[in-house]
Parts: sequence; structure tokens; C-alpha cells
Amino acid sequence: MAFDDTRPINSIRCNIRRVSQAGLRLLGGDCRDPGCGPRANTGVVREDLRCFELYLSATAQTPLEQHEFDALVSLLFDVGILAFERSPLRALVNAGDKLAAADALRHWPTPEDDAARIARRRDEAEWFLYGALAVSSE
Repeated sequence: MAFDDTRPINSIRCNIRRVSQAGLRLLGGDCRDPGCGPRANTGVVREDLRCFELYLSATAQTPLEQHEFDALVSLLFDVGILAFERSPLRALVNAGDKLAAADALRHWPTPEDDAARIARRRDEAEWFLYGALAVSSE
């Protein structure tokens, strides 16, 4: 699904939408540019993940284990840097309160009808806290 967004900013969301400074879009595989497609989109995702990794590396005020870092990059990829910057989660991470940070990650504001995102936040919180996903009994 593509979003109609003409703001001249770089952004990425779960459906892999990116708007460049020139206003060009890479939308899944439905872009008319012959250079756009799965391979180009993989490059876009890698580039954006790298931006989130650099941001987190530069702004985290407390050492993070690799699994904590990975869980936060996953969140950043989904919600964006600005939402993270304004969140209590960031303050908890920077204060080193990892239990409270995992709880804040698990309870990140998500629409109640978005089961996939609710599950993703739960998985990110488990990964942040334990470095592994719990085996579900369901």
C-alpha cells in the first residue's frame, strides 16, 4: 500500500515508502522507474536501517547489549526517530532502566485493532529484555 506523501523528507514505514529530497518515491515494486524493484528496495531498507543504527549509536547514553540495540532499531524502523525522541522509552533507555524500558516498549501506543503491530511490540520487548523470543503456549 502506498501513501500519498509529497513532503520533501526522507521517511520509511512498514510498507517501505521513501520520499527523497526531490520528491521521488520508491513504493514497493509498483514504481514506474526501471531501477525500482526488489533489489532497489532492499538497498533502501539497508540504507535506512543504517541511518537508524547510526542515530541510536550516537544518542544512546548508556551501553546497550546487541539484542537491546536490535530491538530498538526495529522500533525506530517502524515508528521513526521523532516518535522515539519524544517518548518516555528513550528516557528509560538512557537512564539504564532496562526493565521499565522493556515494559514501555511492550506498551508502545498502537491501535487496538492492529494485531500485527501489537505482536511486533511484544516481540521487540522480549528481544530487548532477553535476547530471544519466548515460546508461545498458544
